[in-house]
Amino acid sequence: MEGPGIAHLMGAADAAVEAKAAQVGADILAQYRKLATDLRRRGSDEVVAMEATPDPKQRACHQYAFELYGTAASELDDVIADLLESLECPSTAARGRALIVLDGGKAHDALRNEGPR
Repeated sequence: MEGPGIAHLMGAADAAVEAKAAQVGADILAQYRKLATDLRRRGSDEVVAMEATPDPKQRACHQYAFELYGTAASELDDVIADLLESLECPSTAARGRALIVLDGGKAHDALRNEGPR
């Protein structure tokens, strides 16, 4: 009696990899959403502090902090949108996105051996 063929085993491995990727992707998505919410809350705290401070220099500092938190949260929204897209199409988008690495502060695609951008 023969055991399962290699194609069957590879199909099972692919399914396991896809399931694990979906689980990890969902966990990452939840953490990104939590971080974006936290950044927005911190930005709101800066607005409250800005409104309570009469000193123009301190108000400017709080305004700048508010803008930084807002920018970071907005950038996370873009990452969240990309991740949601990759979770909908795990066989294409997720693999390409996961292989983007940083090399000395410059991103490049490790799979395609592209140089830094």
